[in-house]
Parts: sequence; structure tokens; C-alpha cells
Amino acid sequence: MALVRASTSAVWVRSTAIDRFIRRENIRRYRKLLREAEDDAERRLIKKLLTEEEQKELAAPKPSRPTARRVSPPALMRSPRDVPLP
Repeated sequence: MALVRASTSAVWVRSTAIDRFIRRENIRRYRKLLREAEDDAERRLIKKLLTEEEQKELAAPKPSRPTARRVSPPALMRSPRDVPLP
């Protein structure tokens, strides 16, 4: 798990796939709850939580692209005897 210092504050932001997933799901849930909120106090609390999650998402570093080369299944199934000698 990589720890990255957020550039705008002294907060440490964890950057993993599961953390990004959780933030996105929280944002989705808070938006749904906001639509269903019945009073101003509830709406204010949900807006606060939503804003916090959105800020975490903005501060999180973007995931890097995978650098490993993909190996096709037929290449995995070849035995050393099938490889021609030079």
C-alpha cells in the first residue's frame, strides 16, 4: 500500500484500488441519501460527509498504468520441449 503526501495539506492519503473503490461507493451512497433526506439537519450532515469524500478523491493520486507485459495463454501452456533450439 503506497502512502502519498497530499500536496495541499498535511494529510496522508492512502492510494490503493480498494480505497478508491470505497471512496467512490461512499460518494454514490451519500448522493443517494442526499436525494432522500427529509430535513435540513440531515441534509447538512450528508453534504458535509459528501464534501469530505469528494475532497479525498481529488487529493488521491491517480493510479498508474500497469507496466507488466501480458502473456497470452498459449505461451503459458508451451512446454520447454516445444521451444525450438537456436
